Amino acid sequence: MQRRPINDVLADNLRHFMAKSTELQTQAALAARSGVAQRTISNYLNPDRRSAGSSGKAASAKLTEID
Repeated sequence: MQRRPINDVLADNLRHFMAKSTELQTQAALAARSGVAQRTISNYLNPDRRSAGSSGKAASAKLTEID
């Protein structure tokens, strides 16, 4: 079994739960409810757009934000 990058798993999970919710179907609604910036939500949903840091590795979501 191939392991998927955690950023991809997070994006899939966010899309799934946003689609099931009647109140949180937009990035703006999720941002307002969660206290996380809409731009950050966009980065979570589009992990391929996240730029690599100085180590060359793409940035990952912070566990404190996910919680």
